[in-house]
Amino acid sequence: MALKVLVEEGMIANAERQGARFQSQLASIRSPAVREVRGRGLMLGAELEDGLDANHVAARALAAGLVINVPAPRTLRFLPPLLIGEAEVKEAEAILGDCLRN
Repeated sequence: MALKVLVEEGMIANAERQGARFQSQLASIRSPAVREVRGRGLMLGAELEDGLDANHVAARALAAGLVINVPAPRTLRFLPPLLIGEAEVKEAEAILGDCLRN
């Protein structure tokens, strides 16, 4: 039943579309703060360059309204909801970009 709803409501297609958009936007802020962006769909990870602390970046992002998981000292993990839209992806990228540039 749950898989049927995911397909019928277009959530899988949305996850693929928004995931590709989010991954592209993360890659655009790649240098000098982000070493690598990887993932599939909306499950994305960003490995930060040496000298950057993922916990510090995640804390700053949280203060700005963006929840990010930190699975490793230099890795940020993004797991947004399947219903995320283009505006929310842009907002997340803007928040993260500000956190990494400052």
